[in-house]
Order: sequence, then C-alpha cells, then structure tokens
Amino acid sequence: MKKIVFLSILIIMITLSSFQVNAEAATAAAVKTSSKVLVDQVSKSFDAYNINGNNYFKLRDIAFVLNGTLKQFEIEWDGAKNAIDISSGYSYSVVGGEMKSSDGSTVKAAIPTSSKIYLDDKEVFFTAFNIDGNNYFKLRDLGQSLDFGVGWNASENTVEISSTIGYTPEQPPANTQDVCSAGVCIDVDKKNLGLVRIGYLGSSTEKVKVLISKDGNQYIYPLKTDGVMVGFPLQMGNGDYKISVLSNIGNNQYAYLKTSNISVEIKRPNDVYLNSIQTISWSSESLAAKKNLSLIGLETDYTKRITLGYDFIVQNILYDFDKISTLTSDYIPIPDKTLLALKGICYDYSSLFAAMKRSEGVPIKLVKGYSTLVDGYHAWNEVFIDGKWIVVDTTVDAAYYKGKVKFSFSKNVADYTKVYEY
Repeated sequence: MKKIVFLSILIIMITLSSFQVNAEAATAAAVKTSSKVLVDQVSKSFDAYNINGNNYFKLRDIAFVLNGTLKQFEIEWDGAKNAIDISSGYSYSVVGGEMKSSDGSTVKAAIPTSSKIYLDDKEVFFTAFNIDGNNYFKLRDLGQSLDFGVGWNASENTVEISSTIGYTPEQPPANTQDVCSAGVCIDVDKKNLGLVRIGYLGSSTEKVKVLISKDGNQYIYPLKTDGVMVGFPLQMGNGDYKISVLSNIGNNQYAYLKTSNISVEIKRPNDVYLNSIQTISWSSESLAAKKNLSLIGLETDYTKRITLGYDFIVQNILYDFDKISTLTSDYIPIPDKTLLALKGICYDYSSLFAAMKRSEGVPIKLVKGYSTLVDGYHAWNEVFIDGKWIVVDTTVDAAYYKGKVKFSFSKNVADYTKVYEY
C-alpha cells in the first residue's frame, strides 16, 4: 500500500520534556491578583498574589490599612529568633514601603517562609510565602487569627476586607460547577469513571499546564485560564494518580498552582473512553452528537452504526494542508468546528470521529503516534468492536477515498506505533 504524505503535525506533539517543574517541590507559582480590593468599602491598591487559589497579601500592607481601627495590629521583627511578632490591638509603626507595587512579571516563584510567627506571644502557623524578599500571608489566615472580616464578591471580582465585623469562614464551592470562580478547581467526583475536571481562572497572559501522573508515567495538557471546567482522562489504569496544575514562571520553568492526589478504581475500564474530554468534547446538544444520530437513524447493528459515522467522515472531510502553518503548540481540536468546516488535520478527523461515537456510548480512543502510512506525527482512533480494539484511520482512508485507492475500515496494528492514547 502506498504511503500517504501529510505535513507533520509535530508542532502539536506534547513532549514530556517540554518544560521543567521547579526543583523545589514546595515552591509555588504566584499570580498577581486581578481582583479589586475594598477595605471598609474603600478601594485600595495592593500588591497581592493568588497562590493555589487563595489571595496572599503583604503582612505590613494589611497592618497599614487597618491601623487606627478596632482590628489594628503591630509587627516587629525578632532577628535573634528569626521570627515575626504580631501584637493585636496595638497601633502599627510605619516603616516605609507599605502599599508599594512590585515590578516585573505577573507570575513569580513563591517560596514558603522559613521564619517563625508569633501572635500575642504565642507561636502560630500561617501559610506564608516569600516573594522577591517580602512575606505574603494568606488573607483568610490573617482574618481568622486577627478577627477581621474577609469576603469575596464573585460577580464583582472583588475581595472585601472589613474592620467593623469579625471573621466568617469561607463557604466551600459546589463540586458541580461548570466554571471555576477563583484560582484552581479540581473536580474528582467522576474519578472512578476515568474522568477528572479541571478549571483555572487567572490572567489571560499566563501559560498553564495540567500534569497527570501515575507510576512514573505522565500526560501533559495545556489549560486555558478562563475558568471553564475541562475534562481530562484517567487512562493509566487503577491506582494512585497525582493531578497538578502548573504555571509558567519564566523561560521553560513551571511551578505548582495546585496538586491533588487521588486513588482511582474504575470497575469498567472502557468507561474512560466514553467521556467528554478536552481533546474530544461533546454533549447531547453538540453538533457532532446530533450529526451522529441523524446518520445512524434506526440502524440496530452495532458495527454498522460505527461505520456509518466513519463513512461520513471519510467521504466528506477534506485534509486542511493550509492549517499547519497556523497551528500553535497548545492546539486543541473542536469536533463541532471540524464538522462545520468539513476540513481539518488528522487530530481533527480523529477527534470528530471519537466525539460522534462516544455520544452514543461506543468506547473509542484518540491515539497519537506514528504510522508507516503517514510521514510525521499522526493521530488516529481505536474502536472497541467484538471485544477488542480495532485501529481505524479516517485521515488516511479519506485520502485513499479521494484518490480512488482501495482501502479497508480496519487497519493493521503493525503499521502503527502508539505514543499517547486518550
């Protein structure tokens, strides 16, 4: 069989060596907060950062704005003890530099503070980080210990600090949210169906990755910062997974925003390959699902239903050679867009076929790797039929169809080398 030559889509290959996690495990990514801050209903400009979904402020800035109120407190440095002493109820002594904004990037490395902290002569344990030589404290830790009000107005994207009321614990967000309202959200409710949903609300200039690892193996994905919850597969079998969200802190360095360790027990392994995920997005209302329904009609034969969708793609989707030059390393296929355009690259072909079939409950994988039939990095599908996985390549077969070359639905496994599967 003659080899089909496509332009390589190596640009969208996710290489596991493409970035480095900060060597110090406890180091976190600090993202300059875009939220407005009100102190007793008056807008104040703080040099504040979001770390792991929580707002962190300079301790002296909080002391400065609360000075003269019932919630005022003093700060002193004890060099002999390498300790910060906080005294509640005392007026704050201004040292200079309070409320000053830092320069530089919006994402910085945050290192856990090594200093001890004492509140009214008793050691306390706050979550604190050092950023560019300044100590930043979790706002809610300070509010709880010093009993000042801390609130969050999501609709106004506003942090509220009050000296006239006491602290009220934060209410946990609902796990069923479709949009993450602040920081990083990791929803593991469907982990035993092979799915984790992740969202991150941050700066539009941030470069964020999702890292899912198990037993020395890992998958890396790009993540938008719009807060939309996105599905990612847990396709490495049952056991313990580490789910991490990381942000670029300069050059090729990434630091953790948030990590969750979970134990997964999937009773039906093929459930993993039915979910709507980042690279295979579908819903009952999606165009791909509706098109699939119109194609299968009243057909009851399982294999025939699969080939009806396959035939449509092979006979109607054109290979988009011009698209290669516009691709970025974080390109994500959208099945509905491919269906509307009726053209795409191999990633689009395989994503559309998977979305159509998953929408009717057919286990199907999107696979990346290499084929003897194609030059360069490639994407194809594996479909579960009669108890086994069948290799199906709609991109290659579409080329054969248009070239009037004989081809078959099922491909020879020996012609394909799998690198990743989703």
